Amino acid sequence: MAITKFEKLQNDLIDVKRKLKYLGCFVDGVLLEQRKQPNFSEEFSVTVEIKKEIELILEIIDDNDLEKSVSVNSGKSLENILTVRTFNILIENDIKTLHHLLDFSSVDLLKLPRFGRNSLTEIQYYLSDIGLSLKGSNNAD
Repeated sequence: MAITKFEKLQNDLIDVKRKLKYLGCFVDGVLLEQRKQPNFSEEFSVTVEIKKEIELILEIIDDNDLEKSVSVNSGKSLENILTVRTFNILIENDIKTLHHLLDFSSVDLLKLPRFGRNSLTEIQYYLSDIGLSLKGSNNAD
């Protein structure tokens, strides 16, 4: 089974975190070696700054974790995301959030009154852009 864009991005993010943590450990080792040198102040201060930057990047990645981002956005209203027509059709059928929309397949949506191919295409493009797909879709790249 192919993985979705979201799963690939999540795996890439996990890989980046792992490599940054490894780099942080390496920098810690460099700091220990630099402390042993008789005149270490300039190199040591640069290495400390590098260590701080690594820690800052790890914090930023944790704060912007894809999984957190999607779970927060899954409750987001579709109003400012979709065209008025598509949004109104979804609202008329009590589909108000991204999370709720993801419970539907393409076939389910096409069965909704006034819901056509253009609305389906619009939703599929939007979901594809954020690495998601409708229930039962196999359009993982």
